[in-house]
Amino acid sequence: LLVLAQLLLISGGVVSVHAQVNKSIRSYKVIEDTKVYRFPTENSEQIALIPSGTTVHIVASQVGNWARISPR
Repeated sequence: LLVLAQLLLISGGVVSVHAQVNKSIRSYKVIEDTKVYRFPTENSEQIALIPSGTTVHIVASQVGNWARISPR
């Protein structure tokens, strides 16, 4: 399952072990509860909420302030 989340509320830069194998994947820690949308627009359906403290794995380059994320 791949979803899109606003990158504005994601910070960090610690590369996970998995990311060391694939340099295009990076890990970030969510610093505020973050809404997850089906498409990169706030008018899109909200499909989840990522709680603060969760580590997310960015698997694609950002599009504006959006990034594709994947569960570990």
